[in-house]
Amino acid sequence: MNIKIGTIIRELRSKSGITQEKLASHLGISVQAVSRWESETCYPDLEFIPKIANYFRVSADYLLGINRYDTAETAAEYERKWTAAVKNANPAQAMEIITEALTIMPKNYDLMLKKIMSLLIAAGIAEENNQTADVQKFMNECETLANIILAECGNDRLRCEARMYLICIKQFRNDWNGIRELAENLPDIKSTKNSMLAKFYSPAGEKHDTSLRAFLYELFFHFFTSSTELVRDSSMPDEEKITTAKALLQVLDLVTDSSPYGEFELYLDSLYLTLYECTGDEQYCREPDYYEKRYEALPAKFTYEKGFFKGYTFDHEQTIHSINGSAK
Repeated sequence: MNIKIGTIIRELRSKSGITQEKLASHLGISVQAVSRWESETCYPDLEFIPKIANYFRVSADYLLGINRYDTAETAAEYERKWTAAVKNANPAQAMEIITEALTIMPKNYDLMLKKIMSLLIAAGIAEENNQTADVQKFMNECETLANIILAECGNDRLRCEARMYLICIKQFRNDWNGIRELAENLPDIKSTKNSMLAKFYSPAGEKHDTSLRAFLYELFFHFFTSSTELVRDSSMPDEEKITTAKALLQVLDLVTDSSPYGEFELYLDSLYLTLYECTGDEQYCREPDYYEKRYEALPAKFTYEKGFFKGYTFDHEQTIHSINGSAK
């Protein structure tokens, strides 16, 4: 049998963002020993197999290369089922799916984040039903999972998402100091991947056009969604709401060069409802969730074909009410 345990350790370590030094320190061995394992110069002693498997939260079988690809495929299948349950507004089923998945793959940080989302949904439902004890239980479990990710995961994207969820929890608990502390560790909008790439030129001297468009999308997405929330603010005078909502619709048409609007479809129901409530004008009256249904009808991967975002693509199937795309 051709055992590739060193390769598997390297893949697990890389995926988790763990350095050789950190793994060696945890196991109480030298960095050179870990390096020899990963280069397939030698195998770990038998006593280290359960320790390494436990550290990466995988089975010893997985570490030895038994059904390891099946495990990856299984994780993808659970994610697909969970996403479908959330999109079908079946939070109980989504919770059951993700809980089962984490029982099998307890160290999968992507699955942990999905469990946090399911727990937050469950907390919201419990709050609506005045089930205070359940709300606290769900929030505590969310906090535990998010802190595990921050303590153990080296992937910056996943750590950033964990901080965002922790901020939601702190907001629920009215912990402003906690929110500020967590927010201080998040990048500002000028320090994102797209903003950095947009500032530089390729070796051929050509501007990174796709990065510029992706950064514009990033900026406009936050502007548009935040402005939509502001319009729904009941403290804003009706006339100001009307003016702002109309301006947002005009700007959206300008930057996308008219519909389809992609992810922005999700926010149009709110704008048109505001206009109808403030004016009583039937031209703004839409059936409930009209634009959300248009969004759901988009192809799996939607690419803007015109306007400022031309060439920008996001994965519709994997995106749940959030920006998670990339430029082609």
